[in-house]
Amino acid sequence: MKKTLIRIAALSILWLNLESQAQSLSQLIATALEKNYQIAIAKNDKQIAANNNVIGNTGKLPTVNFDGGLSTGWYNSQQNLADGSVRKGNQAQNTNLNLGLIANWTLFEGFKTTATRNKLSIMEALGEANTKYYIEQTVSDITVAYYQMFYEKSLLKNYLESLEI
Repeated sequence: MKKTLIRIAALSILWLNLESQAQSLSQLIATALEKNYQIAIAKNDKQIAANNNVIGNTGKLPTVNFDGGLSTGWYNSQQNLADGSVRKGNQAQNTNLNLGLIANWTLFEGFKTTATRNKLSIMEALGEANTKYYIEQTVSDITVAYYQMFYEKSLLKNYLESLEI
């Protein structure tokens, strides 16, 4: 109720300021739908819910992990052999490469993936319903305020005529 009164007051001020540039109801609705942040947020939430409703977010797909590592070292070495000779290695290089691939796929999780998919579908439907609700509510509020303005204007005209009589 409080939001409706605020919207009516805002439209009243707008009406008084733009009386020379009278706008039609469709223009007011188009402007409100274009610039209403609550509707924009609801549309964004709907799009996020639609993007989240994919099979990859349910846990039905396998996970694949790839891991790798490379290490290189340079060493100086000296070997004293049994025959008395000495063998030296300056800047001898040692390279070690490790690769790993791990795939996990849980075949049955007690219907958790089905429940998750249902939840994501419900969230997407809820986002659609919220968007529709906010659009319809805004259009309704503007229409009520618009026609209330005409009613108030006719009352004012009637009161002024009564005063003249």
